[in-house]
Amino acid sequence: MGRGRRSWTALLVLTVLGLPAVAEEREAAEVSGEQKYKVTQSTYQQLSKAREAMDKERYAEAFGILQELLPKVAGNAHETGLTQQSMAYAYLGQKRYREAIDAIEAALARRALPRDVTHALRYNLAQSYIQIEDYRKGLASLQAWLAEEKNPTADAHYLGAVCHHHLRQYEAALAHIKQAIAMVKHPREDWYMFMLSLYFDSKRYADAVPLLKDLIAKHPRRREYWRYLTDVYLISKRDAEALATLKLAYAQDMLEERDLIRLAQLYLHRNIPYSASRLLDKEIQRGRIARTAQNLELLGNSWAMARERKRAIGALQEAAARVRHGKIDLNIARMQMSLENWADAAKSFATALDKGGLKEIDEAQFLFGIACYHEGDKKCAASALQVASKSRRFSKEAHRWLERITREDSKLASAKPKEARALAN
Repeated sequence: MGRGRRSWTALLVLTVLGLPAVAEEREAAEVSGEQKYKVTQSTYQQLSKAREAMDKERYAEAFGILQELLPKVAGNAHETGLTQQSMAYAYLGQKRYREAIDAIEAALARRALPRDVTHALRYNLAQSYIQIEDYRKGLASLQAWLAEEKNPTADAHYLGAVCHHHLRQYEAALAHIKQAIAMVKHPREDWYMFMLSLYFDSKRYADAVPLLKDLIAKHPRRREYWRYLTDVYLISKRDAEALATLKLAYAQDMLEERDLIRLAQLYLHRNIPYSASRLLDKEIQRGRIARTAQNLELLGNSWAMARERKRAIGALQEAAARVRHGKIDLNIARMQMSLENWADAAKSFATALDKGGLKEIDEAQFLFGIACYHEGDKKCAASALQVASKSRRFSKEAHRWLERITREDSKLASAKPKEARALAN
């Protein structure tokens, strides 16, 4: 954000070493030539020694020279201002911004420095306030500098954008960062990112789209730009374009695991489950998507939505083996029931109930009873249905099934041996 150590000392060279020498004093003039500024030989020598110490990063030595000089020049506003200015640069060289601010403010308060020096100090003051995150004062100092500056730099406009951003003045921040970008041939990439964040903060998502497309064109291997463009489309409810963006990135082998999963989820959201299933299956096999319970469950559910129930069951069984709760087993049991695989369904229901963690215990017990009935295990069926009959949701249905079992058992018991065998078969 700052101009660096060399820029601080460069200003000191301008105001001290740039002064022409005379026999007993050094004389400095403003660029305008409107006023003369005089510096004694002894003051000039001390300021020069301080500057040389700063150049070698011997700040303690520089402070010692300047602190000794201050009382000696107390009666001369110009020399006092120069000394305080030099102290400010010493503080800045050590990144002691709060102390630098005090020194700069003191130097400016004297109103005894050349106009160009005063102008430069205002910029230093703005930078220092920004460094300590006092953006309101930093902006005020910068605006005072801009009011006098005929050719403000791109960096100055960037600082203006930073201040306005932190003050949540997004339109003003955008105006400054756009100006900064327009002023240089090759703008810094982080300036574009800053402008993007301003579009997000001000909810100008439509404006973010062309910027992101431009960034992708310049930096096609930067995954974050593909992600941001996808985000913008999703926030704008342009799901088809979000999906197309991730598909294009996938074709260029730009997606990591989280992006691949997101692509699969977008396929599902757009009701294209087969594509989601194929993608997940392929990338899990390749190892680019971890073979976790969560990812395998997503794969199983995707196959289920694609009406590929056998494949769904296989993936879900692998997922269920990796977790302690019975939620996935319950889902498997439902699918097995839909395929009329009664024995497998009954086993999966039993596993789900045994592992626990179910919100739909009453439903699991009810369906478990039906699966047991169709498998031919009426004792198991009656036991499960008795439990289900105590719930509000399944009480009536469970009682009907229990009555059915009782009727069949009663009919079987009263039948002749030959008829009983026929009924039993």
